[in-house]
Amino acid sequence: MKKASRRTVPVILLLVFGFALYQTNLAHDENSDIFVKLNAGPDDLCAKLQSTEEEGIPKWPSKSAEEKTKDAQLRQDLLAGKFNPLKPDMKPEPPDWVADYSHMDRCTSCFEPKHKRSVHSLSHGGVGVGTPGRPEIVGLDDHALQSWHGLVRVLSRPSKKVTDLACPGPRCRGGNKEHLEKNHFGMYGSVLHEDGKFRIWLGEWVPYHSSSSDGLHWDPLEPLSPWTGYPDMQTAANVGVTPPDSSASVPRNLCVTRDGPRREGNASRFSVHKYKMGFHCGNYTGWESTCLAHSPDGLLWTPYDNKRHCGTACKWAADTTNCLFWHPGTRGEGDALENKSGYRLINRRNYGTTSAWREIRGVRISVDAGEAGHSKFESAVEKEGLNRFEEISSWYFDRLGKSERFQRQMYSLSVSTDLYASTGIHLGIATVIEWPKVPNPTTGPPWKRDVTAIYLLPTRDGGETFDLGWVYEGSELIPRGDCSGNETRCDFDHGYLQAASELVTVNDTHWLFYEGREVRHEDRWKKPATIAVATWRRHRFAALQPSPTSDKHTSADSASHNSAGQLTEPVPGSRCGVLITKKIKLSGSKLHVNVIVGGTTSRMVVSVLRPDMCVHFRGFGQKEAVVFESGTDSLYAQASWLGSDLRELRGEIVQLMFSLCGDARLFAFTIDI
Repeated sequence: MKKASRRTVPVILLLVFGFALYQTNLAHDENSDIFVKLNAGPDDLCAKLQSTEEEGIPKWPSKSAEEKTKDAQLRQDLLAGKFNPLKPDMKPEPPDWVADYSHMDRCTSCFEPKHKRSVHSLSHGGVGVGTPGRPEIVGLDDHALQSWHGLVRVLSRPSKKVTDLACPGPRCRGGNKEHLEKNHFGMYGSVLHEDGKFRIWLGEWVPYHSSSSDGLHWDPLEPLSPWTGYPDMQTAANVGVTPPDSSASVPRNLCVTRDGPRREGNASRFSVHKYKMGFHCGNYTGWESTCLAHSPDGLLWTPYDNKRHCGTACKWAADTTNCLFWHPGTRGEGDALENKSGYRLINRRNYGTTSAWREIRGVRISVDAGEAGHSKFESAVEKEGLNRFEEISSWYFDRLGKSERFQRQMYSLSVSTDLYASTGIHLGIATVIEWPKVPNPTTGPPWKRDVTAIYLLPTRDGGETFDLGWVYEGSELIPRGDCSGNETRCDFDHGYLQAASELVTVNDTHWLFYEGREVRHEDRWKKPATIAVATWRRHRFAALQPSPTSDKHTSADSASHNSAGQLTEPVPGSRCGVLITKKIKLSGSKLHVNVIVGGTTSRMVVSVLRPDMCVHFRGFGQKEAVVFESGTDSLYAQASWLGSDLRELRGEIVQLMFSLCGDARLFAFTIDI
């Protein structure tokens, strides 16, 4: 092998030195001195970053090991029969019920890996991350995020207000007197906002409608009638049935949806089928059937299913919410039924065990298997009934084993689609019954067992899978009310809550109406329902914030800021966390963030990185960033950098880095034109 000449060696050394100098200058020029410091030792930030695809940002607070051990012991005690239930199941087994115990051999809700894939798939998330004008709701899931360190995901506590909706009462007209006297007024129900007014349909046993300009003070409740063709349906339903099903003498367990601007089809058909409803229609197609109806105005309803055609999608299913929702489909994922666009039906699936025919309440998602399109669905359902629907998913809570049925079951689940339709994420709203029929540890309140709670279950695949994390950590979307130990002093929503089917957004506020009762589930008819509403500011259901267990910055120097408010060092003694987005092809010129910065030592800084490199673009580093300081509370705060404008980077592939310290909470970000 030929040796290098003496002249070649200096040239090689010069090239090596020059490349090293270039790298050093690049890091310095891009204002990434924090990375230069960290790269020199084991505390390298880049090495600390965790991939969201490998390990998602954890939810907080999490249940302690002691709490989980106690729960597991109670489940085993219940499995062994050490407690008698509060009341046996009073519902008889349907004559056409087919026992199937195969679910006992598999985990029905262990779909977490599939759900994670849907979160990181662009086909489920709609268009790419950072599309101008489309918010990235980082508080809800990791779809827009590539990596993170030292962060947790935390639910926001909503504001609660009580409405004047009440039956019986002076603002309640008509209705079934017997049911009203038994406190059967309340949710299930739906609320929409249109033409400047809220509209509500509700009544588990007594269906009513009302409207309101402010969501708190409502017009008198009017019975929802007449129903074209419904008496004929009930006559047909009770032929040969002994005794007749009197529970569905009127439609109940209502869930109303309205076709929006995404609807295709001719205008005349839209005017007739503008509103759609799923409801409990008694024995029409089998015990506790789900039926559908349509209306031009939300008041005069006509049932669809007039031919008694129905598969498993609507049998033994209606003692819960019965909701239709529109799913736009999954782009580029093939022709499988679960990927198609169209209406989806969500209701209950009862699971039997050798102990009882419907011991476990589960959930079923079915898809309209016919030709896609709003008007095609309406025409076909008028002719075929619900026979078009095929089940794509059914499950119950069993990740902790089959004894989990003693701890929690799905009471109702709906999917709110309109709020984030353009982002690819839907919000499942779950009412979960916890420790059903299990006696309380004390003879009176506070109630810890046989209660219901409302949880948030995000989904990106149209309800085929859900994020169940909040349920398993016990973090309620609407926290149950308090109780001091004296039943007369319990909050109105201490024991039993039932959510409406849809979130409503008006201006910059999200509204979720719900029913509350101060008593436990088995005693719910002993107290009248209170209809209340929980509200959140826009996109603020959940946030990312520094973990309580993350590393503290321990610099001996004081935090320093220049005259422009730039943070030149992380805040000493504060806990800090970092997140980096997925790659964004920058086509906008402004970055807006939804952020709260509380606490005197809290800060948030935004930097713009070169893709897959721990270096900033020149002029867009931490030293140039104008700091979001303590006291910041904005839905649309604009990020900025001294001497630089984001328009300079249009067309570049970038990643955003958010550095949060102390009590800084990031809910969402949006790139705007």
